[in-house]
Parts: sequence; C-alpha cells; structure tokens
Amino acid sequence: MRYFVAELTSALYPAVFESIRAGRCPFCGEAFRSRGLLKRHLLRVHSEELKNIASSVLEAYTKLKTAAQIKRRGRGAITIKVNGNTLTFTSRRELAKFIAENFA
Repeated sequence: MRYFVAELTSALYPAVFESIRAGRCPFCGEAFRSRGLLKRHLLRVHSEELKNIASSVLEAYTKLKTAAQIKRRGRGAITIKVNGNTLTFTSRRELAKFIAENFA
C-alpha cells in the first residue's frame, strides 16, 4: 500500500513529487543536501501544504474504493470493476494514472 500511495501522489502531483526527488522544496524552491533535511523542512515549514496534498490523495483513493472492486491477479496485474466494466492494469503506476484522471 505504501508504494501505491507514492504512485498515486506522483500521478496527482508530478511536479511536487519530482521536486522532492531532486532534493528541492516544491513550495519554496530551497535545495537540501539530504532527504532528512528536506523532510524536516517540509514538516516544519510546509505542513499545511502537505496536509492538503495528503487529503487530495486520500479523497481520490476513497472515491475509487467506493466506486470499484479491486482484485489482484497474478504477478503485478490489478483488475478493477467500475460501473460494470472490468479494467486490468499491468502496474500500480498505470492504476494510479487512471485514478488521477478519473477520480481526482
């Protein structure tokens, strides 16, 4: 589940996700030498922005869970049934992109 949350966050907020990966604060642009320092900065200075992002990710995931039945099939394949249609995704990233486009 933890990895899926990261995939969904990346699909919903790609610029924020990439900025953090690059060691930069996505909100003020400050650069950091380590992830620990960036994490501390985000939690102290931008906690409200992080809460808003977390709420949006949770809301999109909740909408999907309400509208769909999710099943895992085999190695990595994910099948969901939405409005009578069965959709199969080959990866968490593909499913996250679908959620971002249809449930955000």
